Amino acid sequence: MDYTSSKLNSSNPFQDLITDKDIRNFEDQLKGVVQDKDRVRLIRTTANSFAFNSQQVKKMVQNQHYGEPKIQTAILLYPNVVDKANFDIVIQEFANGLVKPQKSIATIFKGTDSNGLSDPYVKVFKKGKDGKLKKILETKPIEKTLTPVFKENSFLCTILTPESDELTFEIWDQDTLIDDFIGSCVLKLPISHDPFNYNKIPDLEMKNRKDKVTAKLQLLVNDGDNQ
Repeated sequence: MDYTSSKLNSSNPFQDLITDKDIRNFEDQLKGVVQDKDRVRLIRTTANSFAFNSQQVKKMVQNQHYGEPKIQTAILLYPNVVDKANFDIVIQEFANGLVKPQKSIATIFKGTDSNGLSDPYVKVFKKGKDGKLKKILETKPIEKTLTPVFKENSFLCTILTPESDELTFEIWDQDTLIDDFIGSCVLKLPISHDPFNYNKIPDLEMKNRKDKVTAKLQLLVNDGDNQ
């Protein structure tokens, strides 16, 4: 199957055809680039040189398993489906197999403190090659609330590689002596993204050790009001 597009500055819209072979050649070229920053630069330059209309993008995405190959999808999504301000997130996700959560919003159904509220914080764990969980993030606690908004974005989670097939999220209530466990959940990977709303991940149900749903957690990969 050949996918066509025209160069942005081409006077003849049929002068340059972009085919599967062209994209495979580009992927082969990318394999020789080691540094992430150089990979991002190469992909950005290539993506900026092509123009796809939205109907072409929809057809291309529908005719393949979304996200495979990663580079192909990243190119197809730009510049007509996502805007330039969000392009770095798309590049990180598809070029490096990474997703960078920008914000997480929790809803706790019942407070654990005497005032009916909690001082919640979130821990995120990634399964290592040895099968053991490794903590990759712990947010700062938000005091006296049942609807905390966590804005830590200082980590990158691998979501598309076989070594990281799930992430574990835990919500805790900070106390003076012993912190209270509120709930946890496991996010299976890779995440199945909607190519036209890629920043939305379904809400995660958090359960306590009695298997009762105690909270929900919403992750936003990229959010327009979060800089």
